[in-house]
Amino acid sequence: MKRKQYSLLVALTLLAGLVGGAMSNRVFMAEIAAAQETKQHEEVIIAEEFRLVDESGKTRVVLGTGPAGTTNGVWVYDEDGNNVCASLGVHENGEPFLGLINIKKLSLCVADSQLLSFTGTEGKVSIGTLGSASLSIGSSAGNSIKLELSRENKEASVILFGKDFKTRAALVLESDGSPSLKLYDRDGMIRSALGSAEIEIIRTGEARKKSESSLLLFDKDGKVIWSAP
Repeated sequence: MKRKQYSLLVALTLLAGLVGGAMSNRVFMAEIAAAQETKQHEEVIIAEEFRLVDESGKTRVVLGTGPAGTTNGVWVYDEDGNNVCASLGVHENGEPFLGLINIKKLSLCVADSQLLSFTGTEGKVSIGTLGSASLSIGSSAGNSIKLELSRENKEASVILFGKDFKTRAALVLESDGSPSLKLYDRDGMIRSALGSAEIEIIRTGEARKKSESSLLLFDKDGKVIWSAP
């Protein structure tokens, strides 16, 4: 091979290497850009519900609407995939809630930012501040007791409820310091009152307050049938 031909061959080889390197670099950079673009798209997932299941296909976690289909939140199910054992979300009215539920033992629920309740196999305890500060204790048989401090009329009271949540007895301390004890029948009608109770005079419609030493008896319609003094 002549010297001139050899020099030309070397020059063509170098030129081909430069062109090939430039093309491969461009392809490589394009692949990186495409990969970055794809990664950015994958960082956002749009869906109505996200559901996590175990190996057997049972639902364990749901991000979306709850069992009733109206409340948005995170719902954690038990090993059977049937009962919610923990929940965190927001009600339709915008109020947040937190629930920790153990079907066999104790449950905790914080709702509407104003209610805290503990539920067990033998009963339920609730603490609330909605409209009034209150503490409620209920048994599994349905009977319950409620301690309440009303914001509206500034009364403090201890109320006993029957199985149907009708008032059976009430110990009340009114805003002026007047105490009274009232007993009710199974229909929730007052039948007797001891202390500073307020009664209505049927003939005039006037409301009259009795003294702390008063005792009143009522018929089934709530009308006074006997009083002393």
